[in-house]
Amino acid sequence: MANPVGWFEIYVADIERGKAFYQSVFGVELFELNPGGDEGPVMWAFPWEDNGPGAAGAICHFEGVEPGNNSTLVYFNCEDCAVEAARVVASGGQVVRDKMSIGEYGFIVLALDPDGNMIGLHSMA
Repeated sequence: MANPVGWFEIYVADIERGKAFYQSVFGVELFELNPGGDEGPVMWAFPWEDNGPGAAGAICHFEGVEPGNNSTLVYFNCEDCAVEAARVVASGGQVVRDKMSIGEYGFIVLALDPDGNMIGLHSMA
């Protein structure tokens, strides 16, 4: 079975702060997917390729949807998760668990973004 993750949304209180955090930590440019208003949440998407590896997704701001303290945990693939972890604090987040081995499946870091959303960083090295 192929990876079943098809989309993710990470809700943030401040879209500009959220963009700055995720762009800084992962060295990518997010792009506006939906400006918000009557048409739903403000959405800034991570880059993706149709039929490419990884799951597509976005950070979102939507009135009435509170960020943080939820049960969603998205893991981001990295070459070495310690590199992105080193950028977390400087980008306004917090490292909850430093790089640790998960055996034959590589390594992970657990971190919080500025809105309290937990994210995972995963690498094989």
